[in-house]
Amino acid sequence: MTVGTRTRYASGQLVETKTWSGADGKYDSVGRLRWNQYQMDGRRYTFQLADAPYQNQVVCDPTVGVRNLLDSNSQIQLLGKLQEKVRGHAFNAGVFLATGKQTLDLAGSTVLKCFNALRSLRKGHVTDAVRALGMSGKGTRNYPRRLEWGDVSSLWLEMQYGWLPLLSDVYEAGQAWEQANQTIVPYEVSASVFRGAEPQLVVVNLNGGWSGSETFTGYTHAKKIKLRMTSSEASARTIGLQDPGSIVWELLPWSFVADWFIPIGDYISVCNQMPMFDGKEFLTTEVRTAFRSRTVFMDTALYWFEGEPVARTRHSAFGSCTAKSLTRGKASPGIVPMPGFKPISAAASFAHIANGMALIHQLSKK
Repeated sequence: MTVGTRTRYASGQLVETKTWSGADGKYDSVGRLRWNQYQMDGRRYTFQLADAPYQNQVVCDPTVGVRNLLDSNSQIQLLGKLQEKVRGHAFNAGVFLATGKQTLDLAGSTVLKCFNALRSLRKGHVTDAVRALGMSGKGTRNYPRRLEWGDVSSLWLEMQYGWLPLLSDVYEAGQAWEQANQTIVPYEVSASVFRGAEPQLVVVNLNGGWSGSETFTGYTHAKKIKLRMTSSEASARTIGLQDPGSIVWELLPWSFVADWFIPIGDYISVCNQMPMFDGKEFLTTEVRTAFRSRTVFMDTALYWFEGEPVARTRHSAFGSCTAKSLTRGKASPGIVPMPGFKPISAAASFAHIANGMALIHQLSKK
């Protein structure tokens, strides 16, 4: 066991403190890099002090501490990424087969639309071609109905929940086929997530702006999991044929809308794939940082003329403090946490708003 402490000064000012502890030994008995337990907490300081009145002042608060920014949804996302790395693809054959009828209907109707449109174009009937594509609705050849918002919303939903998922499935199926024909299993795979808090800036103006301070604070939190492979996975589970929960969720009406706010579909998929991790070695590393900087200033008028300052001299000082905490150790992922609500910025994204407006318009037409 190694334990250490370090304190460093520069020009009489404290610039760094660090404490750490961890297990000894770099390699294990078979020559692999050892996954040791390790804990480190450190701080770094920057002081750039000006002349009076700020000489020898501690400008920045040195007690800023790290924060935990990763929630249950972050852990679900991390495990999902790791499972995808293990499988080498994101193809779910069970869901693909369960939604096969909708896929065939979409492909068949699109092929028929394109065929009728091309046939009309060959005859020189442009309006009939547009009508065949479903973009002009009912009407006559001489008086076709103009393109309406309902046509746009229908085509938008068809693209978002029909063609884009289908093209993604085709690509991932190719990745799954390629992975199935590989004989070399990766020795190590890893996945990570990162979160950063919204930076905070606090400005204080005193004496009509002649003096004051500006304080900036930011936080980050990253987590990484490494997995050592010891055996290949069963193909049925790898491609999603043993994932009834995801199949049922995919077939439930409006399940995709619920996923906008709570990652239920991701949670079900991750839970189903957890048995692939049984008996494997994991190395989990978490790094949390906090940064705070502060600038103080005071303006002094050199002389005044008719009640107004003619010139100013600024006295200022800057200081910063960075705190970092690193924890590393061997540990299994444990039980998958229950999902929670996504932040407003994710739930109310542009894509979700556009899809929601299109859905509401289509429902209002019925």
